[in-house]
Amino acid sequence: MKHNHLTTMLFVEKQKFTQPWIWAFVFIATVLMWCAFIVQIFFHIQFGNNPMPDILLLIFWLFFGLGLPVLFYSTNLTVEVRQDGIFYRFFPFQRSFKKITIRQLKNYQVTTCRPIRDYGGWGIRYTLKGNKAYIIKGNTGVKLEFFSGKHVFIGSQRPEEMFQAIKRIG
Repeated sequence: MKHNHLTTMLFVEKQKFTQPWIWAFVFIATVLMWCAFIVQIFFHIQFGNNPMPDILLLIFWLFFGLGLPVLFYSTNLTVEVRQDGIFYRFFPFQRSFKKITIRQLKNYQVTTCRPIRDYGGWGIRYTLKGNKAYIIKGNTGVKLEFFSGKHVFIGSQRPEEMFQAIKRIG
């Protein structure tokens, strides 16, 4: 989907993971991998009671020591409401914006959800009923209901503003 900046922007929100508990997990995993990597690779001291081979440790270090913090730092949910529709992207998992036009919607409303119970957690979530959710943090957002009966929940820290912008194009 091409990104047309000539269309009037009514609402923009960019959310990132800022929750301390997520960053604590990322920090602990990253520090642990760096310690294991430095101790075993540079000091040639086996790390742990049952150390993994150096090549496997190198792979784990690349994924968890480098990749994990970069992934969580770069991940963001961007939502734009423009005259021609609602655009959203969960970067880096979606390279381009997804578009929903107002004509596709049966209804839309500000709502709260229980991310774990309703959708299985945060991130891009799919339910068995074919519904989707895009949630970075919190439990508020706008639920976009299609004529098919399916819906997309887009998490927002400013759901009322998003709703009013959608209302302006509707």
